[in-house]
Amino acid sequence: MSLENTQEIQMQNENDLYKSGTLSEDSQMLISISQNEKCALQELNDRLASYVDNVRRLNDSTLTSLGISENLETSCISQRIETVKTTYEAELDAKKTALDK
Repeated sequence: MSLENTQEIQMQNENDLYKSGTLSEDSQMLISISQNEKCALQELNDRLASYVDNVRRLNDSTLTSLGISENLETSCISQRIETVKTTYEAELDAKKTALDK
């Protein structure tokens, strides 16, 4: 049985006792406060879970973006290296040809 189901059953039992008049006024007030606190804590828990989910989603999105950015950067660097290499080899061949003459 889940915690949520257990809490619902407990609240229902407390409500039944409250309605039957078997609890004192102080006990009824404490039960009411307890129920309010449970609801407030559940709401806070739900908000925290939502916040954690959003942080995870944003983190995953950021990591994906960084991966794409790194791939593009690596690709650009590779292209630049290839361009410099081709230019260097062309100049080197030209110098070798000039020396051979």
